Amino acid sequence: MGLKEKFKGIQQRIPLMPKMLILVVFVGAATWLALDYMETNQLKNIFEVDLTQKLNKQSQEDRIRFDNHVGAYQQAVKLFVSLRNFYDYVTDKNSFPQKTSAPICHLEIPQWLPDASVMRRLVQVQYALLIDSKGMVREVYCGLPEPPTKSLLQPSELLRRLSHNQSFMTTIDGIPFLVTSASVTDKKERPVATLMLAARLDEDFLLSSQGLTADKRIVALAGGENLRVIASNRPDLLPSGALLDALRKDYLIM
Repeated sequence: MGLKEKFKGIQQRIPLMPKMLILVVFVGAATWLALDYMETNQLKNIFEVDLTQKLNKQSQEDRIRFDNHVGAYQQAVKLFVSLRNFYDYVTDKNSFPQKTSAPICHLEIPQWLPDASVMRRLVQVQYALLIDSKGMVREVYCGLPEPPTKSLLQPSELLRRLSHNQSFMTTIDGIPFLVTSASVTDKKERPVATLMLAARLDEDFLLSSQGLTADKRIVALAGGENLRVIASNRPDLLPSGALLDALRKDYLIM
């Protein structure tokens, strides 16, 4: 083969080299993108699993704190009726008022309740109702500016029964309440008087139940047939009445 023929063969092979280089670069880029996609999904799954586990643990702790706070009201009402001043008041016919047309309302702590320092260590007493043996409210203490609702001042037999010796959450006149009660009996085990505590299930109640632990996460209390938000520690983000199903688009709910 002459020099001219060799040179022509080199010219024919040179254009093939850039094509091979482009093919190698393309295959490498495609492989890198595939690996990056797989690794990103794996990292995302690992992150979601880790986040779910942490939120599960936190939500369990939140529920325990809430249950303890709810149970504290039952412990408080049992303590109040066991005190000497309560028993002496309800068993003294001269101090315990007779049936009246309307309950006597107290804005200051009455003598049948313990001192404010004692109550503050236990629970926030919003409403305390003193009920006679016939189920009539004789006296009521208001720890809030708003007066009790009409149905709360006239508690039904069902409400008195469901709240007796336990904390019971319900809706009274459209307002969510926690209600609990305990009774004092005479020597024949007949009820003499009943003390009922009622607290609104609102943002203040929820914050009190969680203390300082609910820092940056959102804690909410939901209820009703369609699971609507009753109260939350971030009402600016989760206002009362928001549907939980609608929130699942933007929040991971535990």
